[in-house]
Amino acid sequence: MFADSAALHDSLADSDLSPALRTRDQVRVRALRSTLAAIANAEAVDAGASVPGSGLWSNEVERRLLDEGAVAAIVVAERDRLRSLAEEMAAVGQHDEATSLTAQAAVLDEHLDGVGG
Repeated sequence: MFADSAALHDSLADSDLSPALRTRDQVRVRALRSTLAAIANAEAVDAGASVPGSGLWSNEVERRLLDEGAVAAIVVAERDRLRSLAEEMAAVGQHDEATSLTAQAAVLDEHLDGVGG
């Protein structure tokens, strides 16, 4: 089980994405990039209440810290989204795309094994 969201995030980004980029494993890269983007979006804060300042970095706000459960839930949602899209693609005869989406979901399953997803 991952100790915190950083552990699962690091597992996705460092231990898996970097090697996938080096080996040009497009299925793994697509799955991990879309999932990391979903996590980054969840960490974003509403900057609407901030007051514009002047100078470099004057309007920076700290990102939300997600706990392990929140990060795992995002990974599960992304995996489920990929599976659903795969079913839709298969239903309309796009079997190559369905196979790719199913493989991407399997990549996320590998990471969820560590958190009981």
